Amino acid sequence: MAIEHNAITDVQRHPPKGLTGAAAGTTYVADGGGADTGAWTFPEPKGAAAASLGNVYISNGAASGSWVIANPHGNCHFTNLAVPSTFSATTSYQVLSNTTISGSFTSDGSTDFTHTAGRLTYTGTLPKHVHIVSNFSLDHSSGANRDITMGVYKNGVLISHAETIQSTSSGTKVSTALHADVTCVTNDYFELACKASATVTVQFYNIYFYVLGTPD
Repeated sequence: MAIEHNAITDVQRHPPKGLTGAAAGTTYVADGGGADTGAWTFPEPKGAAAASLGNVYISNGAASGSWVIANPHGNCHFTNLAVPSTFSATTSYQVLSNTTISGSFTSDGSTDFTHTAGRLTYTGTLPKHVHIVSNFSLDHSSGANRDITMGVYKNGVLISHAETIQSTSSGTKVSTALHADVTCVTNDYFELACKASATVTVQFYNIYFYVLGTPD
């Protein structure tokens, strides 16, 4: 006697094939071979097979999304304790670059950022909140005390909360650091800048500049 499936009572319905041996949280996935076969597996996010190592899936809020770098980051630095890099500071900010300091910035490698002569440019596709960190060791060569101010520029404009100031005299080395948090989109760029309370040659023994994208 034939019985329609929808007429079978709940207690008479059998569990899915192989359920008794399946691990908790798995689902049954057909293998597509046309023989009513498959396996119990943990659900795999959409597109995971093609994602790069360390990527995360970010929704775009419109029933889709993309696999992206979880924490994009870029860095550059200069260090020479024996032969400092010199910079001709004035009372107005000037960007630090390979053309304005006597030394050269280098980078240890970046992800979703590019480095060019002291400039860090975001190349990722999604808007990101970034944390900026920089530290410096410096003095100057003019004798009297001078205030040396460091700042971070985004797209050629000073970030208002990204400044630090230190006062030092000739041959007296000081170290300082600054932090800032801003948002960025593709092709936004970040640079360090310096000014002084009077025209003076600043000597940088160490400069480190780092931008890190944080999870949103």
